[in-house]
Amino acid sequence: MSGPARPLAEAEDPALDRGVLNEGPVHEWHGWQAVLRHRGTAVLPWRGDHLAAVAAGIATIGDGGDLPVGSCSQALVRIQKGRAATWSDLKMAWRALAVGGRLFVTGDNDLGITTWVKRVGGLLAQPGEVLANHSRARVAAFVRTPQPEVLAVPTDDDHVPLWPSTWEPHLHPAALGTMVPNITVPPGVFSHGELDGGTALLLAHLADEPAAERVLDLGCGAGHLGLHALLRWSAVHAWFVDADARAVAAVQRNLADLQLTARATVTWWDVAESLPTSGFTLVVCNPPCHAGKANDYTVAQRMFRQAVAALAPGGRLLVVANRQLPYEDHLETLGSLDIPVQQGGFKILRLRRY
Repeated sequence: MSGPARPLAEAEDPALDRGVLNEGPVHEWHGWQAVLRHRGTAVLPWRGDHLAAVAAGIATIGDGGDLPVGSCSQALVRIQKGRAATWSDLKMAWRALAVGGRLFVTGDNDLGITTWVKRVGGLLAQPGEVLANHSRARVAAFVRTPQPEVLAVPTDDDHVPLWPSTWEPHLHPAALGTMVPNITVPPGVFSHGELDGGTALLLAHLADEPAAERVLDLGCGAGHLGLHALLRWSAVHAWFVDADARAVAAVQRNLADLQLTARATVTWWDVAESLPTSGFTLVVCNPPCHAGKANDYTVAQRMFRQAVAALAPGGRLLVVANRQLPYEDHLETLGSLDIPVQQGGFKILRLRRY
């Protein structure tokens, strides 16, 4: 899994050039420097960004779909790594714009901003006015037309199986027999479109683990691991934490759909914050390993330290990861480590607290 795209430095950000944005408020997706200059609302699903913006006195929301229809004359969308997530942002921005307002699309060349300007322009039948073009990024503007759904581009299905349909019967939680429920995984949330292979491996392995009473799904995404634990073990209470507000909303919906809300606690959480509680008998985690295009283990290592500190004596941490990721070196300093499963390109690391 991965986190938000790295932001451009202010000097490299073409959207901040003088004369690009009009005077007056702006709705800004995945950033808040434009709102700092012009007022408005920052749409920041990642909690770390939200906390930084709040500290600077910026008005923020986690979901751009909560903005009133036609509530602004300019909206700035910073493209993201995932195509479906960017289309979702563009659709929300278009909905929030008043007719005649301007949609600004900006981003890093490495994220394909030139292609995105062509895509949006093709749908809108507008060439897009390139207002600033830096060595690493550009920004283009489009005019809001009366058509409300012109940017509602079909993307991957938001519904993903909770576990693989090919499982043998003994792997299925007894509560559901061989029925495989679908859960909601919206654009921008890990495993949107299809179940991740690493998550599927860890789900299957839970059948070989003893029952747990207090489970933490750390960096939960849409909740695959924690939901499965709730269905497998009838006495468990599960905590779900994630830095992405879109994931938190998805987990809450999935819990309600599966009638599991009473046995769960969901928290919008950043790794810089303390976990909401401790004393867990099991922590399950498929941690982020990328910052931009490069591998970055910093967040994963901080998550591991928090997880182990929150374990009850004798509690277990189960981590699934790509085989080549060197998590063992760090985990071995935190507890007793073994590798119960290696399959395909993935491995499961199991740590017991000293």
